[in-house]
Amino acid sequence: MWRADQRGMTMIEAGLSLLVAGVIASAALPHLQDHLHRSRRADAWTALAAAEMAQERHRARTGIYGSSLEALGTPSTSPSGHYDIRLTSLSLEGYTVIASPRAGSPQQGDVTCANLGLTRQGIFVERLAAPADGPLEPDRQRQCWPR
Repeated sequence: MWRADQRGMTMIEAGLSLLVAGVIASAALPHLQDHLHRSRRADAWTALAAAEMAQERHRARTGIYGSSLEALGTPSTSPSGHYDIRLTSLSLEGYTVIASPRAGSPQQGDVTCANLGLTRQGIFVERLAAPADGPLEPDRQRQCWPR
């Protein structure tokens, strides 16, 4: 309780203030981390879309899909450097492009949607996602890709 001649806070009041601030921060930190992971996924989406467009340009010019990212003129890292991009499952009818978190990137902590991918077979394009230790599967619930 404050008196008119009292200045500042007691040690108990200061300790309680720090305790309350710590509890609030510990509750908010996981949500902040999750939000940051989700926002950094845009880096992978951008890189995957660029690889997809490069593949379609290459096929329009040559009649086949490109065999490597270098042949497409596409970098093997995402624009902000959070993901490594690789081309897999190449065939005459399609391909798969996968974005995986780079070593040392904060995206390595994204356990829900660590790996993102895009696969094309003929006219069908499917968005893929996988946790850090799981196989790529279609992201039908749109947990990892934007809605």
